Amino acid sequence: MNKECSIVKDLLALYSEDMVSDETAEFIEEHLENCEECSKEYKNIKSTRSFDFKKETAPLKDIKKKIVKKRIAAAVLSVFLALTILLTGYAVLSTREYFEYSDDLMTVNDRVKVVPFNSPDGKVVAGSYAIIQGNEINPNEDATGITLIVFNEKVTGCSYYFTYETETDTHSGTDGEWVCHVEAWTTLWDKLVNVVNEKLGRGNNAQFLEIKGHAIYSIYYSPNNGQDEVHIRGTNMYKGTALPRLALNYYIILAAGALIVAVILLVIFRKKEKIRKVMTYISLVPISYIISQLAVMGFNATTYSLMRDFKLILILSLFIFCVLVSVYRIIQVRKEIKEINKLN
Repeated sequence: MNKECSIVKDLLALYSEDMVSDETAEFIEEHLENCEECSKEYKNIKSTRSFDFKKETAPLKDIKKKIVKKRIAAAVLSVFLALTILLTGYAVLSTREYFEYSDDLMTVNDRVKVVPFNSPDGKVVAGSYAIIQGNEINPNEDATGITLIVFNEKVTGCSYYFTYETETDTHSGTDGEWVCHVEAWTTLWDKLVNVVNEKLGRGNNAQFLEIKGHAIYSIYYSPNNGQDEVHIRGTNMYKGTALPRLALNYYIILAAGALIVAVILLVIFRKKEKIRKVMTYISLVPISYIISQLAVMGFNATTYSLMRDFKLILILSLFIFCVLVSVYRIIQVRKEIKEINKLN
């Protein structure tokens, strides 16, 4: 090894890091072109430096990926948390408050036809109607035979359903008849809107029902508060009370049972990471449902509007599940980042 090789080998490390002057770099490059031994030494230094660099930067790249995952999870969390708050607010504001029966709650017009009310200029007024009594209706028209129920301005929602009741009064001489059950309600949101309308001098649209589809003999009003239904018209053969639905009680019991089973499996498989993660996600499903039902119904799971409440609970439980999964992912990513930092 000559003196020039010794000098070049001493400088190769600095040269590989581009830490020498242009004149020195030119001198080393000329030497490497003519010296096979120094050229091999330089290749070895480059390969070693490249390996070390990858080894040193691998944890940083891994942490960067974890941070990206954490940010995505945080974004998803923000979106579904906002949706959860909005839907919970909607559920509270749209909860039905059923009216008890009173003489001024409704008026019943039997055998009528509902027609649009025309203003003096010949235009149809939206949301208004005129009533034509039965003796003025052409019997050949399809719209005859409608029973119209008009509610007072406090009512903001109404509906009806039919049941076929068998004979209980031996004096009526029939085996049974169709009974129409009417219900009316308002909501907290509608109350707030009505207050605003009153302050602005706006009127509230009257709610009404056009009842048709069966040979109607009796109409009853259901207060949906555990009291007997009130007879409105027709034969008074039916005596009954509209009872609340209890299905949500069973659903929350099933969810609690599923949660207990999931927790037991988590304890059993706590040392098996993959199974433990899967069971953690599964356990979040009943937790989401329980939280959702408590948000919509509180601690009273009986309801007179089962389908409406159950749909809200399912949608809200989906949002809450996404929130819980996002929180879980953020916690997991933080743990992984801490472990990487400890190793380095």
